[in-house]
Amino acid sequence: MSRLLKQYAGVLIVPVGLALGAAAWHLQADVGAPSRVHGIIAQTVAYFLEHVHLSRKPLDDSLSREFFRQYLKKLDPGKMYFTKADVREFEAHATLLDDEVKQGDVKFGFDVYNRYLQRVEERVELVQELLERGFDFTIDEYLLTDADRLDYPADEGEIRQRWRKRLKYEVLREMIARDVGDYEKAVAKVRKRYETYLKMVKQTKPNDVLEEYLTSLANVYDPHTSYMSADTFEDFNINMRLHLEGIGAQLRWEEGYTIVDKVLPGGPAARDGRLKPGDKIIGVAQGDEGEFVDVVDRRLPDVVKLIRGPRGTVVRLRVVPADGGKPKIIRLVRDKVDIQTQAAKGEIVTFGRKPDGTPYRFGVVRLPSFYLDIAAANAGRDDARSTTRDVRAIIERFKVHEAQSGQKLDGLILDLRFNGGGALSEAIGMVSLFIDSGPVVQVKNFRGQVRAYDDTYPGMVYDGPMLVLVNRFSASASEIFAGAMQDYGRALIVGDEHTHGKGTVQTIIDLDRQMLRGEPGRKPTFGALKITIQEFYRVNGDSTQNRGVQSDIVLPSPYDHMEIGERYLDHALPFSRVAPAEYERMNLVPESIVAVLRQRSAKRVEESEDFRKLVRRIAVLEARRQRKSIPLHIDKYRAEVETGTDEDDRELIEKLNGTLDEPVFDPEDFYNREVLQIMTDYVRSLNHELAASGSR
Repeated sequence: MSRLLKQYAGVLIVPVGLALGAAAWHLQADVGAPSRVHGIIAQTVAYFLEHVHLSRKPLDDSLSREFFRQYLKKLDPGKMYFTKADVREFEAHATLLDDEVKQGDVKFGFDVYNRYLQRVEERVELVQELLERGFDFTIDEYLLTDADRLDYPADEGEIRQRWRKRLKYEVLREMIARDVGDYEKAVAKVRKRYETYLKMVKQTKPNDVLEEYLTSLANVYDPHTSYMSADTFEDFNINMRLHLEGIGAQLRWEEGYTIVDKVLPGGPAARDGRLKPGDKIIGVAQGDEGEFVDVVDRRLPDVVKLIRGPRGTVVRLRVVPADGGKPKIIRLVRDKVDIQTQAAKGEIVTFGRKPDGTPYRFGVVRLPSFYLDIAAANAGRDDARSTTRDVRAIIERFKVHEAQSGQKLDGLILDLRFNGGGALSEAIGMVSLFIDSGPVVQVKNFRGQVRAYDDTYPGMVYDGPMLVLVNRFSASASEIFAGAMQDYGRALIVGDEHTHGKGTVQTIIDLDRQMLRGEPGRKPTFGALKITIQEFYRVNGDSTQNRGVQSDIVLPSPYDHMEIGERYLDHALPFSRVAPAEYERMNLVPESIVAVLRQRSAKRVEESEDFRKLVRRIAVLEARRQRKSIPLHIDKYRAEVETGTDEDDRELIEKLNGTLDEPVFDPEDFYNREVLQIMTDYVRSLNHELAASGSR
């Protein structure tokens, strides 16, 4: 368990007068108005934001206005639902929200949300009418895509015009970009989309509204501070500990149905063998005698809650098979299910030839997140699931393979693409595996006090050549790791121009623990506040905030031409510096070598047809990013869509997105092949330089 989390557990004091007894437990089922419990949660969240958040910004009228704008933007980002009259009416509260939340009054949030539900219903009625009327695709007109340039619609005529253009675009997109072809089929898909959306929003619960409202407030402090309802907090904990108690199936929601997306290996459903991807779950019953609950058109979180349950208990599912057979009932006994998709994975990849004719052998570790079973760690369990423990085990496995095969591992590649971070303690632990000793990261609190966190393990688990692969989605703990590897001269950083740029530390305030003082037997109700408490800095003194970690070698990427990263988020904290820590560079990545590797890689990329395709696609994406409107004339729209969107290009983007099923690291993929070539050049150059200096 991170010392930071332990450190802050003792200062999270509930304001006087906010304790409550058992009588306040039951939340209202009606979205219409907030309950007393919601007000108490709001007061508590407001207190922590003012007194615990890194910025210590007062919750005043100025912040209230930002809160107001943030909430409207969260509900209606495209300005398609609310009217100008709605917003004028709401604006009377723009500077009152700070005082209301402090007093436990969240009625405004519920009133606005109810107006939103009303407007959604009205707009879906309009959608049906406009789709029935049809569209003239020969008119030369455009749909504005920049909501910041739009005001809320002033009257019925403006509403209809805005929706007519939006629906015309959506039908065009279905016909051409998504290759539906037939006009009637395209219209049917668009109609069904809005009918489904209406069903979904009608199932909104009071806790959902509170989460949206208080998260809008929290986001004004910074984009990584948020309120989590009890259900969201449960999902967060599952993702961190990488296991849950249930049946072992990944589900998705599609047009009112809960559909099995994937059966997780080793879980009850996989062992039973009857539940298949594509099956529709239409009913859920508890135990062997419980009545079935119809779950058609029920929200996915509600269905998941019915299916999950304590280990050893029975759940029965009524299922329509994917092949269209008759519905069947599947009885399963819930069990612990490990979620392997977010766990570290490793394999050995061979590539190229050494001077002696044998292939280079590189260990590759894919790391989707920095996870930690916090409850198990707090309990002092030696088997607590963690990133550091799993990566250490993978490297030890590589070493066993080396010993058994007599074939040396030539280098290690750590793939942190799409790794959004996780536990700070695991970032520190990971760095400790690859340096001998020294500071790993510096952390500054709201008082400006800076503390260095040192290497937690003596020695190195692996001391050979390393390459760290990153992209714009590599954030937070990923940036701590990549930054330390770069500062120590320990590893080569390869990928997008820079990482995401999230340089802040959050802690989780469990509101049940704070407000109920851990009363036993209580079902979690109040949720949690994820709140920014500190900012972290590299050992060289630079924050990663906004700027991220710059790659030593940059490869072409569409993400470098999209608004992806901290700098594009509302209310992001600024970049800053502190004094460098005292540390000793390992100098395994000398600039003389990096310059040569950069030059060689650029030449290969320029000569690669696959990279040329990607560069052409990037040019199209960049042009589209710059545009502020979309043509609604069918010929102009078709011409735009057909520019650089053939199947080969789509596959390239899907591979870079990680959306195709693939091994841990596919050496046949053109992007990965270039990474392996860079690694090969690096090992050759490093060995030559070390030999020349008489080292190693």
